[in-house]
Amino acid sequence: MVNRLMVAKKPQRKVSTPKFMDEKFTGPEPKWDGASKWTDDKKRQEITHAFYFYNYYMSAGDMRKYVVEFGQTYYKWGKAEISAFAECDDNRVGITIGSASKMILNGAPLAHDAEYIVNKLEELLAYGREKLATKKVVKDVPKRNVAEIMAEKLDDTIGELEAKYDEMIEGSIELPDFMAYFREKNMPQAFCSRIREKYAAQYNELLESQNKKGDADLREAYSWMTKADFKRYDTWYKSLFDALTTYGNVKSAVRKVRKPRPVSKEKLVKNVKFLQKFDELNLVSISPVDVLNATELWVYNIKTRKIGKYVADATSGVLGIKGSTILGYDAKQSVAKTLRKPKEQIKEFQNSGKVALRKFLDNIRAVEIGLTGRLNGDTILLKAVK
Repeated sequence: MVNRLMVAKKPQRKVSTPKFMDEKFTGPEPKWDGASKWTDDKKRQEITHAFYFYNYYMSAGDMRKYVVEFGQTYYKWGKAEISAFAECDDNRVGITIGSASKMILNGAPLAHDAEYIVNKLEELLAYGREKLATKKVVKDVPKRNVAEIMAEKLDDTIGELEAKYDEMIEGSIELPDFMAYFREKNMPQAFCSRIREKYAAQYNELLESQNKKGDADLREAYSWMTKADFKRYDTWYKSLFDALTTYGNVKSAVRKVRKPRPVSKEKLVKNVKFLQKFDELNLVSISPVDVLNATELWVYNIKTRKIGKYVADATSGVLGIKGSTILGYDAKQSVAKTLRKPKEQIKEFQNSGKVALRKFLDNIRAVEIGLTGRLNGDTILLKAVK
Protein backbone atom coordinates (compact mmCIF):
# COMPACT_ATOMS: atom_id res chain seq x y z
CA MET A 1 0.00 0.00 0.00
CA VAL A 2 1.41 3.35 -1.03
CA ASN A 3 1.83 5.84 1.76
CA ARG A 4 -0.45 8.78 0.96
CA LEU A 5 2.06 11.20 2.42
CA MET A 6 4.60 10.06 -0.16
CA VAL A 7 2.39 10.93 -3.11
CA ALA A 8 3.18 14.41 -4.38
CA LYS A 9 0.14 16.63 -4.61
CA LYS A 10 -0.38 18.59 -7.78
CA PRO A 11 0.12 22.25 -6.83
CA GLN A 12 -3.01 24.31 -7.03
CA ARG A 13 -2.72 27.43 -9.14
CA LYS A 14 -3.36 30.54 -7.11
CA VAL A 15 -5.46 33.22 -8.66
CA SER A 16 -4.39 36.66 -7.44
CA THR A 17 -7.08 39.21 -6.93
CA PRO A 18 -6.17 42.89 -7.21
CA LYS A 19 -6.96 44.75 -4.01
CA PHE A 20 -9.07 47.32 -5.80
CA MET A 21 -11.49 44.46 -6.53
CA ASP A 22 -12.05 44.20 -2.76
CA GLU A 23 -13.66 47.63 -2.60
CA LYS A 24 -17.05 45.99 -2.89
CA PHE A 25 -16.32 44.58 0.59
CA THR A 26 -14.29 47.42 2.14
CA GLY A 27 -15.97 50.32 0.41
CA PRO A 28 -14.08 53.21 -1.21
CA GLU A 29 -11.62 55.53 0.56
CA PRO A 30 -13.58 57.57 3.12
CA LYS A 31 -14.61 61.13 2.26
CA TRP A 32 -15.14 63.77 4.90
CA ASP A 33 -17.43 66.23 3.17
CA GLY A 34 -19.99 67.52 5.65
CA ALA A 35 -18.36 65.65 8.53
CA SER A 36 -18.96 68.59 10.88
CA LYS A 37 -22.71 67.89 10.71
CA TRP A 38 -22.43 64.16 11.39
CA THR A 39 -23.62 62.62 14.64
CA ASP A 40 -20.97 61.29 17.04
CA ASP A 41 -21.93 57.71 16.16
CA LYS A 42 -21.54 58.45 12.46
CA LYS A 43 -18.13 60.05 13.08
CA ARG A 44 -16.91 57.04 15.12
CA GLN A 45 -18.20 54.67 12.46
CA GLU A 46 -16.47 56.49 9.59
CA ILE A 47 -13.19 56.95 11.50
CA THR A 48 -13.12 53.24 12.39
CA HIS A 49 -13.83 52.37 8.75
CA ALA A 50 -11.05 54.71 7.62
CA PHE A 51 -8.46 53.08 9.90
CA TYR A 52 -9.53 49.68 8.58
CA PHE A 53 -9.39 50.90 4.96
CA TYR A 54 -5.84 52.28 5.19
CA ASN A 55 -4.60 49.29 7.17
CA TYR A 56 -5.93 47.00 4.42
CA TYR A 57 -4.68 48.88 1.37
CA MET A 58 -1.58 50.70 2.63
CA SER A 59 1.68 49.89 4.42
CA ALA A 60 3.50 51.93 7.05
CA GLY A 61 6.00 52.94 4.36
CA ASP A 62 3.20 54.21 2.11
CA MET A 63 1.88 56.48 4.87
CA ARG A 64 5.18 58.08 5.99
CA LYS A 65 4.80 61.04 3.64
CA TYR A 66 1.48 61.94 5.26
CA VAL A 67 3.09 62.00 8.72
CA VAL A 68 5.70 64.46 7.41
CA GLU A 69 3.04 66.63 5.76
CA PHE A 70 0.95 66.52 8.95
CA GLY A 71 3.97 67.51 11.09
CA GLN A 72 4.76 70.44 8.78
CA THR A 73 1.13 71.61 8.73
CA TYR A 74 0.24 71.36 12.42
CA TYR A 75 3.56 71.24 14.30
CA LYS A 76 5.85 73.39 12.12
CA TRP A 77 8.30 70.61 11.37
CA GLY A 78 11.51 71.80 9.77
CA LYS A 79 14.60 70.04 8.46
CA ALA A 80 15.65 68.88 11.94
CA GLU A 81 12.34 67.15 12.67
CA ILE A 82 12.11 65.61 9.19
CA SER A 83 15.67 64.27 9.51
CA ALA A 84 14.89 62.78 12.93
CA PHE A 85 11.71 61.16 11.61
CA ALA A 86 13.66 59.68 8.68
CA GLU A 87 15.78 57.71 11.18
CA CYS A 88 12.69 55.77 12.35
CA ASP A 89 12.08 52.52 10.46
CA ASP A 90 8.61 51.57 9.20
CA ASN A 91 7.97 49.11 12.03
CA ARG A 92 8.62 51.78 14.64
CA VAL A 93 6.42 54.33 12.86
CA GLY A 94 3.55 51.91 12.27
CA ILE A 95 0.52 52.55 10.11
CA THR A 96 -1.81 54.08 12.71
CA ILE A 97 -0.09 57.47 12.95
CA GLY A 98 0.12 57.61 9.15
CA SER A 99 -3.60 56.84 8.80
CA ALA A 100 -4.53 59.46 11.40
CA SER A 101 -2.32 62.03 9.64
CA LYS A 102 -3.92 61.40 6.24
CA MET A 103 -7.43 61.50 7.70
CA ILE A 104 -6.87 64.85 9.45
CA LEU A 105 -5.24 66.31 6.33
CA ASN A 106 -8.32 65.19 4.34
CA GLY A 107 -10.70 66.87 6.80
CA ALA A 108 -11.64 64.05 9.19
CA PRO A 109 -13.15 65.16 12.53
CA LEU A 110 -10.09 64.09 14.52
CA ALA A 111 -8.20 66.40 16.90
CA HIS A 112 -4.70 67.06 15.60
CA ASP A 113 -3.51 67.39 19.20
CA ALA A 114 -5.07 64.18 20.46
CA GLU A 115 -3.00 62.54 23.19
CA TYR A 116 -2.05 59.51 21.07
CA ILE A 117 -0.89 61.70 18.17
CA VAL A 118 1.15 64.05 20.34
CA ASN A 119 2.80 61.22 22.29
CA LYS A 120 3.56 59.17 19.18
CA LEU A 121 5.19 62.07 17.36
CA GLU A 122 7.28 62.98 20.42
CA GLU A 123 8.38 59.34 20.78
CA LEU A 124 9.43 59.11 17.13
CA LEU A 125 11.31 62.42 17.16
CA ALA A 126 13.11 61.54 20.40
CA TYR A 127 14.24 58.22 18.95
CA GLY A 128 15.36 59.84 15.69
CA ARG A 129 17.31 62.60 17.46
CA GLU A 130 19.13 60.03 19.59
CA LYS A 131 20.15 58.06 16.50
CA LEU A 132 21.38 61.21 14.77
CA ALA A 133 23.39 62.19 17.86
CA THR A 134 25.01 58.73 17.94
CA LYS A 135 25.90 59.02 14.27
CA LYS A 136 27.44 62.45 14.84
CA VAL A 137 29.60 61.15 17.70
CA VAL A 138 30.88 58.30 15.54
CA LYS A 139 31.45 60.67 12.62
CA ASP A 140 33.29 63.20 14.79
CA VAL A 141 35.77 60.66 16.18
CA PRO A 142 39.03 61.81 14.55
CA LYS A 143 40.85 59.21 12.50
CA ARG A 144 44.46 58.67 13.45
CA ASN A 145 46.94 59.39 10.73
CA VAL A 146 49.82 57.13 9.74
CA ALA A 147 52.37 59.15 11.71
CA GLU A 148 50.39 58.73 14.94
CA ILE A 149 50.00 54.99 14.41
CA MET A 150 53.72 54.57 13.71
CA ALA A 151 54.65 56.65 16.77
CA GLU A 152 52.47 54.41 18.94
CA LYS A 153 54.09 51.26 17.51
CA LEU A 154 57.56 52.72 18.14
CA ASP A 155 56.63 53.47 21.76
CA ASP A 156 55.40 49.88 22.19
CA THR A 157 58.62 48.48 20.72
CA ILE A 158 60.83 50.64 22.94
CA GLY A 159 58.67 49.68 25.93
CA GLU A 160 59.34 45.98 25.29
CA LEU A 161 63.07 46.66 24.82
CA GLU A 162 63.08 48.50 28.14
CA ALA A 163 61.67 45.38 29.79
CA LYS A 164 64.61 43.39 28.38
CA TYR A 165 66.96 46.15 29.58
CA ASP A 166 65.51 45.90 33.10
CA GLU A 167 66.19 42.15 33.12
CA MET A 168 69.83 42.86 32.29
CA ILE A 169 70.07 45.50 35.04
CA GLU A 170 68.71 42.98 37.53
CA GLY A 171 71.63 40.67 36.72
CA SER A 172 70.49 38.52 33.81
CA ILE A 173 73.49 37.46 31.71
CA GLU A 174 71.35 35.82 29.01
CA LEU A 175 71.38 38.03 25.93
CA PRO A 176 68.02 38.60 24.20
CA ASP A 177 67.73 37.46 20.58
CA PHE A 178 67.10 40.94 19.23
CA MET A 179 67.01 39.82 15.58
CA ALA A 180 64.32 37.23 16.30
CA TYR A 181 62.34 39.86 18.22
CA PHE A 182 62.54 42.40 15.37
CA ARG A 183 61.50 39.76 12.82
CA GLU A 184 58.60 38.59 14.94
CA LYS A 185 57.36 42.17 15.27
CA ASN A 186 58.03 42.80 11.57
CA MET A 187 59.49 46.06 12.79
CA PRO A 188 59.67 48.85 10.19
CA GLN A 189 63.20 49.70 9.06
CA ALA A 190 62.66 53.33 10.06
CA PHE A 191 62.54 52.28 13.74
CA CYS A 192 66.18 51.15 13.66
CA SER A 193 67.64 54.66 13.66
CA ARG A 194 65.16 55.88 16.31
CA ILE A 195 65.96 53.01 18.67
CA ARG A 196 69.70 53.38 18.07
CA GLU A 197 69.48 57.10 18.82
CA LYS A 198 67.83 56.46 22.18
CA TYR A 199 70.21 53.74 23.39
CA ALA A 200 73.35 55.31 21.89
CA ALA A 201 72.99 58.25 24.28
CA GLN A 202 72.82 55.87 27.25
CA TYR A 203 75.75 53.79 25.98
CA ASN A 204 77.95 56.85 25.41
CA GLU A 205 77.27 57.92 28.98
CA LEU A 206 78.25 54.45 30.20
CA LEU A 207 81.55 54.61 28.28
CA GLU A 208 82.26 58.13 29.51
CA SER A 209 81.77 57.00 33.11
CA GLN A 210 84.69 54.57 32.71
CA ASN A 211 87.04 57.29 31.43
CA LYS A 212 89.42 58.18 34.26
CA LYS A 213 89.95 61.63 32.76
CA GLY A 214 86.25 62.14 32.25
CA ASP A 215 83.60 64.01 34.23
CA ALA A 216 84.13 63.45 37.96
CA ASP A 217 80.43 63.63 38.81
CA LEU A 218 79.60 61.03 36.15
CA ARG A 219 82.32 58.71 37.42
CA GLU A 220 80.95 59.13 40.93
CA ALA A 221 77.43 58.24 39.74
CA TYR A 222 78.72 54.96 38.23
CA SER A 223 81.18 54.15 41.03
CA TRP A 224 78.98 51.22 42.14
CA MET A 225 79.59 49.41 38.82
CA THR A 226 82.02 46.48 38.92
CA LYS A 227 83.96 45.22 35.90
CA ALA A 228 81.50 42.35 35.58
CA ASP A 229 78.59 44.82 35.60
CA PHE A 230 80.23 46.96 32.93
CA LYS A 231 80.91 43.93 30.75
CA ARG A 232 77.26 42.84 31.07
CA TYR A 233 75.98 46.33 30.11
CA ASP A 234 78.53 46.74 27.32
CA THR A 235 77.67 43.36 25.79
CA TRP A 236 73.93 44.09 25.91
CA TYR A 237 74.29 47.43 24.11
CA LYS A 238 76.66 46.07 21.45
CA SER A 239 74.35 43.13 20.81
CA LEU A 240 71.41 45.51 20.34
CA PHE A 241 73.35 47.80 17.97
CA ASP A 242 74.62 44.86 15.89
CA ALA A 243 71.08 43.51 15.57
CA LEU A 244 69.78 46.93 14.52
CA THR A 245 72.45 47.20 11.81
CA THR A 246 71.84 43.69 10.48
CA TYR A 247 68.06 43.98 10.59
CA GLY A 248 68.15 47.37 8.86
CA ASN A 249 70.33 45.97 6.06
CA VAL A 250 68.07 42.95 5.61
CA LYS A 251 64.93 45.08 5.45
CA SER A 252 66.61 47.39 2.94
CA ALA A 253 67.60 44.44 0.75
CA VAL A 254 64.18 42.79 0.72
CA ARG A 255 62.20 45.98 0.38
CA LYS A 256 59.74 45.54 -2.45
CA VAL A 257 60.49 47.65 -5.47
CA ARG A 258 57.40 49.50 -6.54
CA LYS A 259 56.27 48.18 -9.87
CA PRO A 260 55.51 50.86 -12.43
CA ARG A 261 51.97 50.90 -13.69
CA PRO A 262 51.67 49.22 -17.07
CA VAL A 263 51.24 51.78 -19.84
CA SER A 264 48.65 50.99 -22.51
CA LYS A 265 49.89 50.34 -26.05
CA GLU A 266 47.78 53.22 -27.34
CA LYS A 267 49.49 55.63 -24.93
CA LEU A 268 52.95 54.37 -25.93
CA VAL A 269 52.39 55.23 -29.59
CA LYS A 270 50.23 58.34 -29.30
CA ASN A 271 53.13 60.69 -30.23
CA VAL A 272 54.47 58.68 -33.19
CA LYS A 273 54.98 60.78 -36.33
CA PHE A 274 54.06 58.92 -39.53
CA LEU A 275 52.01 59.36 -42.71
CA GLN A 276 48.50 57.95 -42.49
CA LYS A 277 48.06 57.40 -46.25
CA PHE A 278 49.63 58.14 -49.64
CA ASP A 279 47.00 58.22 -52.40
CA GLU A 280 49.50 58.27 -55.29
CA LEU A 281 50.53 54.68 -54.55
CA ASN A 282 47.31 53.68 -52.73
CA LEU A 283 49.23 53.18 -49.51
CA VAL A 284 47.64 53.19 -46.04
CA SER A 285 49.72 52.88 -42.88
CA ILE A 286 49.10 50.14 -40.34
CA SER A 287 48.41 51.19 -36.74
CA PRO A 288 51.59 52.00 -34.76
CA VAL A 289 50.22 49.66 -32.08
CA ASP A 290 50.97 46.76 -34.45
CA VAL A 291 54.66 47.69 -34.41
CA LEU A 292 54.94 46.90 -30.69
CA ASN A 293 56.30 43.38 -30.09
CA ALA A 294 56.77 42.81 -33.85
CA THR A 295 59.92 41.08 -35.09
CA GLU A 296 60.01 43.05 -38.38
CA LEU A 297 58.68 46.40 -39.60
CA TRP A 298 58.58 47.53 -43.24
CA VAL A 299 58.53 51.28 -43.93
CA TYR A 300 58.41 53.48 -47.03
CA ASN A 301 59.51 57.12 -47.24
CA ILE A 302 57.47 58.91 -49.93
CA LYS A 303 59.99 61.77 -50.18
CA THR A 304 63.16 59.72 -50.66
CA ARG A 305 61.39 56.71 -52.26
CA LYS A 306 63.27 54.42 -49.89
CA ILE A 307 61.75 51.16 -48.66
CA GLY A 308 63.29 49.66 -45.54
CA LYS A 309 63.00 46.81 -43.09
CA TYR A 310 63.61 47.00 -39.32
CA VAL A 311 64.65 43.65 -37.79
CA ALA A 312 64.51 43.07 -34.01
CA ASP A 313 67.88 42.38 -32.41
CA ALA A 314 68.71 39.16 -30.57
CA THR A 315 68.72 40.87 -27.16
CA SER A 316 65.22 42.32 -27.12
CA GLY A 317 63.67 39.91 -29.61
CA VAL A 318 60.92 42.40 -30.50
CA LEU A 319 60.60 46.00 -31.66
CA GLY A 320 59.35 48.89 -29.57
CA ILE A 321 58.58 52.59 -29.98
CA LYS A 322 59.46 55.63 -27.92
CA GLY A 323 58.23 58.93 -29.29
CA SER A 324 58.95 58.55 -33.02
CA THR A 325 61.96 56.27 -32.58
CA ILE A 326 62.02 52.54 -33.25
CA LEU A 327 63.66 50.64 -30.39
CA GLY A 328 65.27 47.21 -30.18
CA TYR A 329 66.32 46.87 -33.83
CA ASP A 330 69.47 45.27 -35.20
CA ALA A 331 71.53 48.06 -36.82
CA LYS A 332 73.28 45.69 -39.26
CA GLN A 333 70.18 43.91 -40.52
CA SER A 334 67.91 46.98 -40.57
CA VAL A 335 68.52 48.52 -44.01
CA ALA A 336 66.76 50.44 -46.80
CA LYS A 337 67.03 50.82 -50.61
CA THR A 338 65.71 53.38 -53.10
CA LEU A 339 62.91 52.30 -55.44
CA ARG A 340 63.44 53.32 -59.09
CA LYS A 341 59.88 52.39 -60.10
CA PRO A 342 57.81 52.84 -56.92
CA LYS A 343 54.42 51.98 -58.49
CA GLU A 344 55.55 48.62 -59.83
CA GLN A 345 57.80 47.71 -56.92
CA ILE A 346 55.27 48.66 -54.21
CA LYS A 347 52.64 46.57 -55.99
CA GLU A 348 55.11 43.68 -56.04
CA PHE A 349 55.73 44.19 -52.32
CA GLN A 350 52.01 44.12 -51.52
CA ASN A 351 51.59 40.86 -53.45
CA SER A 352 54.56 39.18 -51.78
CA GLY A 353 54.12 36.54 -49.11
CA LYS A 354 56.36 35.84 -46.13
CA VAL A 355 58.89 33.83 -48.11
CA ALA A 356 59.08 36.32 -51.02
CA LEU A 357 59.61 39.23 -48.62
CA ARG A 358 62.79 37.64 -47.30
CA LYS A 359 64.51 38.32 -50.66
CA PHE A 360 62.57 41.45 -51.61
CA LEU A 361 65.33 43.89 -50.67
CA ASP A 362 68.05 41.67 -52.13
CA ASN A 363 66.31 41.78 -55.52
CA ILE A 364 66.31 45.59 -55.64
CA ARG A 365 69.30 46.96 -57.56
CA ALA A 366 70.23 49.94 -55.43
CA VAL A 367 72.72 51.01 -52.78
CA GLU A 368 71.91 49.63 -49.33
CA ILE A 369 71.93 52.09 -46.42
CA GLY A 370 71.37 51.63 -42.69
CA LEU A 371 68.13 52.82 -41.09
CA THR A 372 68.30 55.49 -38.39
CA GLY A 373 65.34 54.34 -36.31
CA ARG A 374 63.56 57.68 -36.76
CA LEU A 375 60.05 57.96 -38.19
CA ASN A 376 58.60 61.20 -39.62
CA GLY A 377 55.61 62.64 -41.42
CA ASP A 378 56.82 61.18 -44.76
CA THR A 379 56.96 57.60 -43.48
CA ILE A 380 54.33 55.02 -44.36
CA LEU A 381 54.18 52.03 -41.99
CA LEU A 382 53.77 49.26 -44.55
CA LYS A 383 53.78 45.99 -42.66
CA ALA A 384 54.59 44.49 -39.25
CA VAL A 385 55.59 40.84 -38.87
CA LYS A 386 55.14 39.07 -35.54
